[in-house]
Amino acid sequence: MTQPSIQISARLALPQLVLARRRGLDETALCQEAGLDCSLLREPEARIPLSSFEALMEALASRVKEPTLGLELAREFTLEAYGVSGLVLMASPTLREGFERAFRYQRLWEDFERLTLEPCEGGGSIRFLSHEPRRPIHRVLAECILAELLLTTRALTTMPVRPLWVHFEHEPPPDSSAHEDFFGIPVSFGASTTEIAFSNATLDLPLTHANALFLSFFEQQAKAKVEQLPSTSQLSEQVRTVLRGALGGGDSSLVAVAAKLHMSPRSLQRRLKEEGTRYEALLDGLRRELAKVYLDKRLSIAEVSYLLGYANPTVFHRAFKRWTGQSPEHYRARSAGARPSPQLSD
Repeated sequence: MTQPSIQISARLALPQLVLARRRGLDETALCQEAGLDCSLLREPEARIPLSSFEALMEALASRVKEPTLGLELAREFTLEAYGVSGLVLMASPTLREGFERAFRYQRLWEDFERLTLEPCEGGGSIRFLSHEPRRPIHRVLAECILAELLLTTRALTTMPVRPLWVHFEHEPPPDSSAHEDFFGIPVSFGASTTEIAFSNATLDLPLTHANALFLSFFEQQAKAKVEQLPSTSQLSEQVRTVLRGALGGGDSSLVAVAAKLHMSPRSLQRRLKEEGTRYEALLDGLRRELAKVYLDKRLSIAEVSYLLGYANPTVFHRAFKRWTGQSPEHYRARSAGARPSPQLSD
């Protein structure tokens, strides 16, 4: 049986049409190329397939051939695109609490969680998780999302905030000076994660529109809207996305992942079984997939072990040999055509 496609709020595509209009492009032609009805994007509760959203961005990128397209799209963004969850963010007392509360209602934006706020040294990091499989346009989307987060932070606090760091997994453009001007700091490309970090001082800033009464009302609305959304059978992909955010310092246990998805561990296991998989298999498979990515990026064994959520490098070493029949050192050496370094002992 064919599973339903991942759905995303149609309003999230509106910045693309706004930018297209500014550049004198034919909005209708762009939508037709992506298989979309332009009028649908303006309906408050409409949802569209993620594949169509990405196709629209690809159509725009084919006409606006600029390495800063993601940053330009972010400048067209308004919190209205996120509906009531955006209002939850605005009415929260501090930036930290606003992000934490708004991220609880990400189902209103799309069918699984894309953003996670995790503690880091000196503050908190918001990690962006791309859908799988990744398309080339995801680099534009990743830059747009992190840029939106910074612009939102500055708008809600009325402060010229600078992040602690900005990391992107994709490779850098020929000239990254525009990115560094935008974020106000050097930007790291080819990193192991895509994330933007803010200091504790920034996260604890009060928000100019904070209002306890409105916050309570908006949260009630958000909860009701989430409950009205149709269930999705793409649970295994949702679990993989949550796990990507939890690995490397977070809690990747069954209990924690189930809580993120607002269900009991037993219900999660049952529904995964209906899809022909298990939680343990998804975790193991994701670790195996990411291990090769991190090793190819020349990260140390200790770093890879941490990013995959293992207690120590020896446990990772054994898992990698179980997956591939070779040690991580031999895999990386063969991949690079170099002589392997001494192996960890079993």
